[in-house]
Amino acid sequence: GFSSEDRFGLEGLRVCARELGKSGQMLQDKVARAGSEILLDNVQRVMEQLLAGSPPSTWAESFHSLDTVIFTLEYTGKEDLSLAYECFDNECNSSGHEHLVDLLRCVRKIYTQPLAATGVDGMSPDARIEEAIRSNAAPVEQRILWHGIPFEPSDWQLVVEIVA
Repeated sequence: GFSSEDRFGLEGLRVCARELGKSGQMLQDKVARAGSEILLDNVQRVMEQLLAGSPPSTWAESFHSLDTVIFTLEYTGKEDLSLAYECFDNECNSSGHEHLVDLLRCVRKIYTQPLAATGVDGMSPDARIEEAIRSNAAPVEQRILWHGIPFEPSDWQLVVEIVA
């Protein structure tokens, strides 16, 4: 259980209700527009983790950031790396430019998985998009060359920081 310091008063309840109302409306609009039951399930799992593992005195602050978590869950679920590579393959191969085909081969070595996971394990309503991207980005372990131009592991870290 939680200690007596974690008391939850009427003001805390009011703030939680206001923040949940805003996030609930946003979630309802997104589900109605896109019909994403997966998004709804993921948000429910995040909320269950929060309510089970956090003292009530912290809920208002966490709920204040819930809209950011909903945004993250929605857009990370849309990142389809396989489809992107398939489209780029078709475009590069039909262009007749061998340098583009070579460049795509290098990019495949660098960008091996989506920058943000679609799962919610370990994500809470106060999670930040930057942290989710940094923690999921696959590291680049060695230098990758494209026509003598190096791409260093530190370059990938810079890309991840920019995206985050």
